Amino acid sequence: AVASMPSVITDYFKGGAIQLGWMQSATGAGLVIGGLLLSVWGGHRRRIITSMMGLTMLGVCFAVIGLTPPHAFPIAIGTMFFVGFSITFVTALRMAIWQAVIPPEYQGRVFSLMITMMAVLDIAGLSVVGPMTDRFGPQLSYLLCGFATMLLGLVTFFIPSIMRIEDRPTVMKGIPADGG
Repeated sequence: AVASMPSVITDYFKGGAIQLGWMQSATGAGLVIGGLLLSVWGGHRRRIITSMMGLTMLGVCFAVIGLTPPHAFPIAIGTMFFVGFSITFVTALRMAIWQAVIPPEYQGRVFSLMITMMAVLDIAGLSVVGPMTDRFGPQLSYLLCGFATMLLGLVTFFIPSIMRIEDRPTVMKGIPADGG
């Protein structure tokens, strides 16, 4: 959905570079404020809960942008602040969880694979969202991506293997986490 931001600005909000700059600045401010809050607070004791709440909030934000009328551009700017804010909680905590549950000797390989898979999924997503945006407009893209992201975040709360990911003992240099 973020890739279609220029289309949203020019085709829907009838703006230009200044408006795009406001949207990107709001996103950046949200990233910084979210990062500061997360560094002070640290999130819920179970990081997966905070991360999935962030993912759900991200979906809500995209849906709100999809529902924002063209004359309400300030609402879109404010919503993009919360997009950045949400992204911080999703990505930072996801990485912290991975580092906690993946043994250090495998992290390089696993992280490389995960990053590659995310890049492939980004390309696949763009191949769907791009034509959809061209055919139906950027608002529908934001709305559908928002609902899909929100649904993913909510459904995750009901998948025990994901919600218990932090319960796995970490292994450091072959020594179990319990010291045994």
